[in-house]
Formats: sequence, structure tokens, C-alpha cells
Amino acid sequence: MKKIIFAKQLPGGIWQWFYPGGVDADNEVRSGDAEALAEYFEHKIPAQVVMVLPGQDVISQRQVVDESNKRHMAKLLPYEMEDNIVDPVDDLYFHFGTPQNETVDVLYTREDNILTAIEDLESVGCDILKITPDYLCIKAQENECVLVLDEGVLYARSANLLGFAVESEFAALVMPSLAHYLTDEHKVKIIASDTAEAKSIAALLPNEWLSENKSSVQALQGSFWDAVDVEFLGAKLNLRSGKFARQLPFKQWVDLWKLPAIVAGVAFAVSAGSVMLANKQLNDESIDVRKQIQTVYQSVVPGGRSRDPVKALENMVSKTGNKNQPSNAMILIDVVSSAMKSTPNISLTRMRYSGDKRELQVSVETPNFGDLESLRQAVTRAGFNAELLRVTTQGELQRANVKISGDQS
Repeated sequence: MKKIIFAKQLPGGIWQWFYPGGVDADNEVRSGDAEALAEYFEHKIPAQVVMVLPGQDVISQRQVVDESNKRHMAKLLPYEMEDNIVDPVDDLYFHFGTPQNETVDVLYTREDNILTAIEDLESVGCDILKITPDYLCIKAQENECVLVLDEGVLYARSANLLGFAVESEFAALVMPSLAHYLTDEHKVKIIASDTAEAKSIAALLPNEWLSENKSSVQALQGSFWDAVDVEFLGAKLNLRSGKFARQLPFKQWVDLWKLPAIVAGVAFAVSAGSVMLANKQLNDESIDVRKQIQTVYQSVVPGGRSRDPVKALENMVSKTGNKNQPSNAMILIDVVSSAMKSTPNISLTRMRYSGDKRELQVSVETPNFGDLESLRQAVTRAGFNAELLRVTTQGELQRANVKISGDQS
């Protein structure tokens, strides 16, 4: 199972991350740039990131939506909300939850805020699973409002209030708005670094609610990360959607298959080269055989031409000699051809077949007299008679006429 790391964006290109739960979780809050986060990942891979954006830049609202407009709310609602939005609508990215009871939860922020954050983490190989504002990471039970004061920022979250985040100096301006959400059934949990900070936040709660529900206020010591819901993966609002949705990991697939592809390519190239080499060798042998056949044909029919020399020779043999006995010409030619393979230095210069005598005479030449004897013995071992009729010497070449006769037993 992949590990989940929360990475919170801070000003100046800095990230603060926290790896909660799990056997190897360190439960320590660390900070640094994207490269430092990537180095930490090397010890936690495979891991995925929940990207936490500053809540001051991401606004959440619960909007009323008509039943007839639900199908087109993504196009209509942004312009219905335009009067209450400072930035141009076209510069913002809106994410809508699932409509419930004629209302829908909406998150919006500048597109460049999301794009810059994604590029920063993806540039170092982080796999971003979800994108959310920081206040939505805080865990709040039903009928509970959680206020967290940490490093000069006040975070607010409740079950029926999406939440917000503001600098602590502006807390007094936004806290009265909680009067619209807090009821007598609500409990307020305040988390701060010390008791004094917790009391300062409690004092900003709506007076009417605080006077009746002072006992419902609980102060705890801690930080933002102590309030994070480590099971946040079940949250419904996720800015990692639409145009910012996760893409198929083509780069990872390429890296994964790069080496096997190279090996397969090399193997294919070697195999193709071997096939081409073998084919060339076969072609060369085929040319040699055709040349030998043509040489035999020319020795029998000087100056003659034929598209099929073998068939022409067979026809010539069948028309000569004893018609009552089958010709053994091709058998004798095959014997001579096989014998010459064992004596590669011998060259065939002439061939003549006598059908009446059922014998084949060939003229050969070689630089080595021993090759002539080897040829004779090879024919004899094949079960035929071989006789060296005449041997002459011309320069370094030994020339001889060889008579081959007999039938294979």
C-alpha cells in the first residue's frame, strides 16, 4: 500500500510536510524546498502527496442551486457568484461538490496558484493524489467547530461550515461570522501553542453564543498538524480534478520500460543481422551451385543457352544411349559433386556423359596431385568406379581426366 504524505505550501517556495501513521512513520514535521521533499521521498517510496494549499488563497462557500440548474451549475454558478468575488472569474478555478438539499459546496482559487504548486512538486517526481486548502485537512466531528492558531494563522473548520483561514491579525473581523453557524449543540475546540493564545481566540467567539455555552469550549495545546485528519483521503472536495486531474504516468512507464525496450531492440537487431547474414550465405551458395550447373551444361553443349540447364541435360541424356535402361547420369553427376566438396581445391573444367557406356568423364585441375587421389577415393567410397585416365602438369596445376562409372548398389 502506498504511503500518504501531507505537504503544505508555505511562502517563498518552501514546503512543510508531515508523514502520519504507519509502521515507519516518523510523525515529525519537516520543511524545505521541493528538492528536500524529494530527498525525503527516497526513503518513503512508493508514496503519494496530499498537497495542502494556503487557505487564505482558497475560498469555500456553500451555494444554493436550483434543481433545473444542477446540470449546468459548473458554467452558471461562477457568474452568479461574481459579485462577491474580487478576482475576474475567468482567472479562477472552481471545484464543485455533489449537490445536496438544493445546495452545493464550492472551492475556488486562482488557476496559477494551483498550477505553480503542481509544477513545483511534479518537477521533482512527486505523485500528487489530492489538492486541498489547509483548513479542510482539520478533523471536525459532528456539531463540533475546531479553531487552530498556528504560526500566525487562524484555521476554522466545522461539520456544517466548510471553513476558512486568515492571518491572526484579521481574526477579530471574521470570528463574528461564526454566529450564523454555532448553535447550542455545538462544541468548540481551540488548539494553540499555549493557554494564552487559546484564551485570546476564545474571547473572539460570538458573545451571544459564548455567554450561554462557555462550558462547551475546550482548549488544547498543539499545532496545525495535531489537528490534521490523517484519514483525509475520504474528503469529497478535491482540487486535483478537471484540468488539474492526475495524468497517466507516461514518464514513469517510459522509465520502467526503457531498459527492457533497449534489450529487446538489441536482441531484435542481432537476430535480424543473423538472419540477413544467413540469407546472404545461402544466396552465395545458391549462386555457386547455379554456376557449377551452368559450367557442366556449357561443357556438354559449348556455347549453348538454356533457362533450365538441369532439365536440358536430363532431356539430352534421355535421348541418347540405351533406352531400355534408365540413365544414371544425374546419379554420377551427384557423386562427382559430393566428392568435389571434400576436395575444395579441385576445379571442374569439362564434363561429358556417355549413355551407351553409362559412364561420366570429367576434366579437373588442382595445384595438388593428392587432391586427385582424394577425389578418386571419395567416388570409390560412394560405391562407384573412378579411374584417372590421364594426368598432366602445366605450371603449378595438375590436370586429369577422370572416368566414373557403375551403378549404386
